[in-house]
Amino acid sequence: MKRNRPIILTFVMVLLCVAIMGALMGCSAEDGEVGNIIDRTLWDMRGYPSQQEILERLEEKYGEEFGLVSLNPGARFFQGIAFPQDNPDLHFSLEMKDDEGNPVSIEYMRDDYQARLAEVYIEDKLTPVFEDEFGPGEIASLRIEVGLFDRREDASLPPVDFEWLPSDGLDALATTEDISMLTTIHLMLESVELLRTIEFEQLEQLAELIVEDVGIPLSGDLYLRAVEQNPVDERYIRWTVEDGQISEVNP
Repeated sequence: MKRNRPIILTFVMVLLCVAIMGALMGCSAEDGEVGNIIDRTLWDMRGYPSQQEILERLEEKYGEEFGLVSLNPGARFFQGIAFPQDNPDLHFSLEMKDDEGNPVSIEYMRDDYQARLAEVYIEDKLTPVFEDEFGPGEIASLRIEVGLFDRREDASLPPVDFEWLPSDGLDALATTEDISMLTTIHLMLESVELLRTIEFEQLEQLAELIVEDVGIPLSGDLYLRAVEQNPVDERYIRWTVEDGQISEVNP
């Protein structure tokens, strides 16, 4: 009998661990909430919206279902990460501040889902362009970064009332007065030898192709790198767009 005591104790400990984990999971899923609130006590004390309210607000705004990765409350703000249910890898930011004279209300929540949609849209348009320019086997990776900023309040996310979808086209983004944009293109080539052959004149032609022929009327930065390279091999160009055409180019 004594020989079986360690086995029995181990079995009891396992059952206790399972019960505790189940209880914790039950608490986190209370009221249909999902995601992870980093500090629930502070969240509740500040009276921030429930996770379900946040998800419903996003669904109302964009007409699709979303999930939450995390929510991080502060003394006068909250920030979070969310994703569309049909594309769980597409993470975007949420933010609400109550230090701007606004009450703690879901109506004042900002997000940058439009920026992530713009990145996907631009990548889809540029991928065949770069494959034609350098060869399909030469493209190691392509990453687009789009920043949308509120000019009216100097905020790091678009205005609360900002609306844009890829079906509206990039012209709608380029001509929105309340939004400032920063578009950065990171192109990784397989061959460092190919990278070293690229001169600035080719980068200028590529910028013109992107803006005027492909129809991406946005100011931007383009970084060209290779999988194996020295820092001196990097190629870079910045262009400024006005009225749909390049007005300035800088190396």
